[in-house]
Amino acid sequence: MKFCTNCGCHLESEAAFCAQCGARVEGAEPQQAASVPPEAPQPSVQPAALVRKHASSPLFLTAIVLLTASIFMSFISVFMPSNSIMDIIDTVESVLIDEGSFSREEQGELVEMFAAAREFAVEFQGSVALQEFLSLLPSMLICLGLWLFFKSCNDRKNPGVRTTGLTIVKGVNIFYFVMILIVFALLIILSAIISAFISAEFGSDIVGAALVVTLIITSAIVLALLIPYYISMFRIINGARRLLRGEGPVKFGMFFPVLVFIFSGIGILSSLSFLAYDPLTGLQSMLSALPGFLMAIAYVRFRSEYNTLPK
Repeated sequence: MKFCTNCGCHLESEAAFCAQCGARVEGAEPQQAASVPPEAPQPSVQPAALVRKHASSPLFLTAIVLLTASIFMSFISVFMPSNSIMDIIDTVESVLIDEGSFSREEQGELVEMFAAAREFAVEFQGSVALQEFLSLLPSMLICLGLWLFFKSCNDRKNPGVRTTGLTIVKGVNIFYFVMILIVFALLIILSAIISAFISAEFGSDIVGAALVVTLIITSAIVLALLIPYYISMFRIINGARRLLRGEGPVKFGMFFPVLVFIFSGIGILSSLSFLAYDPLTGLQSMLSALPGFLMAIAYVRFRSEYNTLPK
């Protein structure tokens, strides 16, 4: 039985301190602190935060602004009157009437014919403008999706990120992909019909077969680039959505950005040649090529930083 040397209170056999006065018991071994297993090291930057960082970066914002400017210029040019067809009609009419040896009755018939041609040209330009406007709708939807995704990533008050914008971008590109496959399938069917017609009318199977084989080879080469291009794009979009949901790890490839660099680089170089004699067309071409180039740079930066994170 032990007693406290300070106050004389009874002590438990394994007590290290007196329960009455708190004095240390002589000869008691100090208690060891319970060992706590070390926590697993956490990455300094979480993958979801990395997606937000690059999707709200000034580089990504610049690409969206340039894309918006490109679509706006295309939209304005759709409704700008084009006098090229009218100029051709006026020139032909002037040459025929002024330099041709026509009677007054024949000149009157020519004037009526060219008046009808002008009316047709006006209707044709209106239909072309409508078609060009409708062709801009997918690009407008992609631009809208990118703005929504940028806004959600840049909203620091909201801890989560909405991927509605990415869904819009993916949906539009799926539509593009399906339409491309349908067009190539129709071209091959059309070439087979033309081949059969040539064989039936002219008795030559070689020309028709050569046409079909050429179109099939050309389609195979184009699709060999486009199919991996779209698949790689869809994987990038799905990978970003997975990281934002806290899932992973995700493998990001380089096939998509390499093709974008090539196509955008060709577009930028061609736009420089336009700037010399048609500045407006060159500027519009430049604005169309730069957004993809900048977004590919942003993606490569994100991929390089993501690959340094511990998996």
